[in-house]
Amino acid sequence: MSEIPYIPWKVTDKLKLEFLKTTQKIGDEITFEGFLTHLPAEIWIKERLWNRLSPIFGDFKVLGLTPFPENGFPVLPVVIPEGMKIRGRVVELQGRVYDFSLFSSLEGRFLAVEKSREKRLEEYIPLEKLGLDGARIQYLFSSTFENEMSQVMLPYFISSSRYLSRVGGCAVDFVDTPSKYYSANMGEIFGMIKNIHPILKKEKFTVELEYGERMEVKFRVPLGIRYSLLPPRNALKFYTQRRGREWEKSAVTKSTHKMEEIIGAADLPFIPKKEETMLYDTEIKEYAVDLALYAFHMHLAKPEVTEELGVKRKILKRIEREFPEIAEAMRSGVLMDMSDVNGFGEHLSRVLNSWRRIDETHALDRTMETYMLLFERINDVFGMRIRRELASFGERRRIERIINRILWELNVLRPEGWTYEMLLSKLEERGLEDKAERIVESLRREGILIENRGLFKAVDTLGSPGKSK
Repeated sequence: MSEIPYIPWKVTDKLKLEFLKTTQKIGDEITFEGFLTHLPAEIWIKERLWNRLSPIFGDFKVLGLTPFPENGFPVLPVVIPEGMKIRGRVVELQGRVYDFSLFSSLEGRFLAVEKSREKRLEEYIPLEKLGLDGARIQYLFSSTFENEMSQVMLPYFISSSRYLSRVGGCAVDFVDTPSKYYSANMGEIFGMIKNIHPILKKEKFTVELEYGERMEVKFRVPLGIRYSLLPPRNALKFYTQRRGREWEKSAVTKSTHKMEEIIGAADLPFIPKKEETMLYDTEIKEYAVDLALYAFHMHLAKPEVTEELGVKRKILKRIEREFPEIAEAMRSGVLMDMSDVNGFGEHLSRVLNSWRRIDETHALDRTMETYMLLFERINDVFGMRIRRELASFGERRRIERIINRILWELNVLRPEGWTYEMLLSKLEERGLEDKAERIVESLRREGILIENRGLFKAVDTLGSPGKSK
């Protein structure tokens, strides 16, 4: 890939400059946009303004407005009449800028608010002119991470998510191993992730904003996407709250999971080598918000993720050819379950989606490379354990596990009921097509399957309760 000569201004710096230019117009009616917050000294400021402003406004409150909750960014005190109801954290405020010295012994400027309205974050952030594009994003990743790590981390930032708590889609799990050939120290990576701007996380955070001097201000403004407000109906695909087991605990984590959870806990479980955990540069941390806004923009433009059944079959055939034990473990749910819910089908869709979002011409090849890398290392480190686990299954238990996983998946994907053809397709995917008729007859005879107007539902599981999904 050819070098990118420059990385553009961060979008937050553009917001900051526009905000500061606006504060210079004293006495004019003007409109500000930004994030509303409480100020540590708001009661103290109100007391000093009360004698001069209360005859004009009546009762009022003092809050702060900043172009972005980032350390070192300016905050402007805003005076809001008590009767004015302001909802939301991102707002548009219209009023006039005055100097405190006109009304008190204080110094500095403030906004006397006359009108207000809540804004959705995507209305405020300038998404129509994103500073980053696909080529610059690839440059940022290649200049920060070693190649294999770059392939794993890119989907974490860019792909679609079913988790409304953050923008990035894929969970990355660094699998800890006792092997001397792989690294057990992911300190640099975790440090980088920990220091990424907290607006991307669903949690309170504190920043130091400037108004003459620095002041600590608390925020809770997660950059989330309200899919329910987006047309068309299929925009909700992969984003509704799944019924059944939820896998993701955190976006990037270090794993010492049991065998059965190695891939259930993450879309991309990665066993890194020592050199792959080193950071070449930290520029990606500086542009984390821009990366998130890029993903956010792509979500709004095309929020749904296509179920890549053809691609899934193609990759599964290669896994079958190169890693037959892993393929069998996937069928049985021992390792990276094949399902399109919380499994390989869903993971694959988001990983492929991330490469397409940065206009990668060879998105399928990059996705294939990523999974082959993961499986090669999982096979190297856990191959013996996988074989032992598979050997512990009798044929009956193996088939029970497979069938229960298929029934659970179909019930979640189609809670209103699913067709016989869908069941056959899932049985074929897991290598049970030659037993399909006998399996369906048995399930109906045991009362596990019920049929209504040509649609099936599973109302129970095979085997003892609680042992399978």
